[in-house]
Amino acid sequence: MPTPTPGGTPHNGSWRDILRRVWDGISTNHASILAAGVAFYGFLSLFPGLAALVSLYGLIADPVEVENNLAALGGIVPSAAEDLLNDRLKALVHPGAGLSYAFALSVAVACWSAASAMKALMGALNIAYGEDERRGVVRFNLAALLLTLGAMLTMVLALFGVVVVPIVLQFLAELGLPEELGTLLAFARWPVLAGFILAGLAVLYRFGPSRARPRWRWISWGAVVTTALWLIGSALFSYYVSRFSSYDRMYGSLAAVVVLMLWLDLSAFLVILGAQLNAALEDRRTAARDKSP
Repeated sequence: MPTPTPGGTPHNGSWRDILRRVWDGISTNHASILAAGVAFYGFLSLFPGLAALVSLYGLIADPVEVENNLAALGGIVPSAAEDLLNDRLKALVHPGAGLSYAFALSVAVACWSAASAMKALMGALNIAYGEDERRGVVRFNLAALLLTLGAMLTMVLALFGVVVVPIVLQFLAELGLPEELGTLLAFARWPVLAGFILAGLAVLYRFGPSRARPRWRWISWGAVVTTALWLIGSALFSYYVSRFSSYDRMYGSLAAVVVLMLWLDLSAFLVILGAQLNAALEDRRTAARDKSP
């Protein structure tokens, strides 16, 4: 009897065919070009998104501390890109500015500006799933706005969780719990971050593409693969940029922008790859149902 796996697909030796379908889909749909377009719009939307992020973060923590908390993600965000983000965060954060009064307006304006990247990603997901956009203009823009706001809330919760979990473990260790617990301090943030990414991808893959009756899955193979590859790929890319790259010599003062664009491109490509994997699995399940008596 096949072993159940995420997304409901049995492990029955068919992965070679599935991977071939994914490869063909990536080549046919020009996923690298789609990812580059999403990365471009993502870069344009990044700083309005940061403004909304600071506002949202101010609901549960001191927004002045967001820069320090962002350092908890060191090793994932390339150092050059992290410096660029920190510079913008310093310009956006104004202690004592009264975020609660301007919260609704500032978040709405920032989310609307940042939604262009989500619209580009939704279009890329439609292509990955082989769907035409059937939502009207109002519904499409509303979905993009809600998904953008949801992505920002996920980022806030993930950032808060990444910071809080090690603090809680440290406090428990100080109460006299075994010293082995301290080993978890360096790794506790990653399961938390991975959990939020999986939840965010579940929502994105469900509501991003224009699909008639998609099945809701909290965990799918596409989300699992994307999360794992993103964490590993981002860490490796960050290590490469900090140790071996020559972007500083080649691009000078634009090196941070180039590194950030490449990281956004990598992230967008992996999200599209996950959608392509889910689409291949769904096509195979549909074909299997059609063949069954």
